[in-house]
Amino acid sequence: MKRIIRIFGFSLLILLYGFWQCFRSFSGVMSGGKMVRFILSELGMAASGMAIVIGISALLLCYLCAKLARRSQNTLIFLFTLCRRLLPFMMVAMIIFGGLAFIAIVLSELIWLATTVNLHRSSGKAIIFALCIIGSTLWLLFKSVGALRKCFALFKASASEIDGHNITEQQAPLLWQWIRQLAKQGQVVTPDNIVIGFFDCFYVTANDVRLRNSGEQLKGNTLYFPLTFAAMMSREEIAAVIGHELGHFTGDDTQYSLRFAPLYAGIQNSLDQISRTARGVSWIDRVVLYPALETGLWFLRSFHETVRYWSRIREFAADTAGARTASPEALVSALLRISALDDVINDCLEDVLTGKAKDNDILAGLVASASNLPALDVRPFMEEALTHPTDSHPPTSQRIAALNVTVSERLLNSAARKPDARDHQALMALIASDEGNIVASMAQNLIQRVKQHREALRARLETEAAQPSETKMFWIRTKDTWFFLAIAIILFAAGGFITLTARGGFEYIGWGMVAFSVMFSLLARKHYVDSRKPLYLFSEQGIQCQSVDGIFKWTWMEDAFEFEEMLGSLCIVFRCHSHVPLPKVLSRKSGIRPGKNNTYIITIPDPMFTGESDKRLKIKEQEFIDHFRQYYDSACAREALQEF
Repeated sequence: MKRIIRIFGFSLLILLYGFWQCFRSFSGVMSGGKMVRFILSELGMAASGMAIVIGISALLLCYLCAKLARRSQNTLIFLFTLCRRLLPFMMVAMIIFGGLAFIAIVLSELIWLATTVNLHRSSGKAIIFALCIIGSTLWLLFKSVGALRKCFALFKASASEIDGHNITEQQAPLLWQWIRQLAKQGQVVTPDNIVIGFFDCFYVTANDVRLRNSGEQLKGNTLYFPLTFAAMMSREEIAAVIGHELGHFTGDDTQYSLRFAPLYAGIQNSLDQISRTARGVSWIDRVVLYPALETGLWFLRSFHETVRYWSRIREFAADTAGARTASPEALVSALLRISALDDVINDCLEDVLTGKAKDNDILAGLVASASNLPALDVRPFMEEALTHPTDSHPPTSQRIAALNVTVSERLLNSAARKPDARDHQALMALIASDEGNIVASMAQNLIQRVKQHREALRARLETEAAQPSETKMFWIRTKDTWFFLAIAIILFAAGGFITLTARGGFEYIGWGMVAFSVMFSLLARKHYVDSRKPLYLFSEQGIQCQSVDGIFKWTWMEDAFEFEEMLGSLCIVFRCHSHVPLPKVLSRKSGIRPGKNNTYIITIPDPMFTGESDKRLKIKEQEFIDHFRQYYDSACAREALQEF
């Protein structure tokens, strides 16, 4: 329901407001100003109506195409491509018509302002108000242009980025000869490129690839060959996995892998990124971006289950190719072994990336350390699914059942065996090159890059840790106290006068005004007390606040801040780690208060002041956020340096 409101809510409000304006225009004499206002209101109604109709059409198109796409993979590709081509224009049309509707309604109000208010006798506030409205409208148009570009950019596949080395046939003739033999044996397609690396697991992609280290661009079918996993697997297990991966480029699966999977993953990543960026933006940004963003998300959600359906069918078909390349038992053993080795390899790579690795030969160090660990336990991974950059896999148990393999103790023991140095030696012989030890060169390059990165990281952390972290106080303004007190005095004086002089029941109005004066006097007293002590106090350890009994330490907070407008005030929304002892919140009215989904909210009053109690300087909301981020980054940098 929330998605529907986000897509159609603004246009529906404009439509209803336009109806009301047209109804008002008919009352009384139809002057020239009223006629123009009536025409603008009708234009706003027509534009908002078109935005609603186009939005409904977009949702129906996505829903029906997603349902029909279950007929075949080719149907999925055709209908997904159709939606991909039509939807950007529909999203752009929604933005344009929504913007026109808003502009028409704003102009109708300006016509009313120009024909109703005597600007010569006014104080000029009406002109300022009109200029603000016009400025907001122009800003809306400017944001719309940026949103139009984003709508079309969403539906383009972007190049994948891989950390690895493109190994040519001249560099590793034995590897290429073996993979060609596997492709022939499994009746699958030989890849155009083979990229070897230390990260990720086996996978193939038909998307354009950019190598992060060298910047080299690769086109065609690319096989990613992970040295870390391959160094601890048998030749038959590797063959089964490669046969499975290359099976994605066979038959109907070819077009799916070439045209659909990379594009679907790219759209999903783009929408997720824009969705994260859109949180906490201004209301104008939401008006422009949210309807298009929610329509794009609806598009993905409509196809999600269908994509998962075909993705699992593809995996079963690719498993058949893998079993044909080696054997069903080898493929099952490889699936279980890869799952069990994942944590072992990640721990080794983490040591490399954090500079803790003692051996420059990454693969030899990995095999040696893994050999000293207890035997692998593969049984828990029977019901889990392998991760993949673009596809979703079914649980391993379902894949084993589809292969008609009986999971025997011998098979489990084979998958759980300790790493053998002979597997590592066989891999190195396979990648042997006349140009030298490519793997050693890659390892040295990676270690050098890690060293440079960590040196730069240490310098940045030291700079952030050295930032000023003395106690800083933030105050609310004291003028509001006198404002509330003045209202209380006026209400008391007027109420007292009416009570003493009025008759016929009007004296009760006076008593009411006196009662309100008491309420405002209490409000003035509370505001005076609050303004005499800082609302927030930033220190090296964390944040202290009037509404909290204790301190929120900076290191307790997760680095995922969001900025939202709530009740006219900008707020910082943050989460704390689950294991920390949080202080007790005394008041939910101001300062730090609990939010939804285990979040906490820091309200930023406008205006805000900083400095000592006798000398306060006014700051903007962004300056408060900058101080908040500085103290947080400084505390996190000090903590990181302790573990560096």
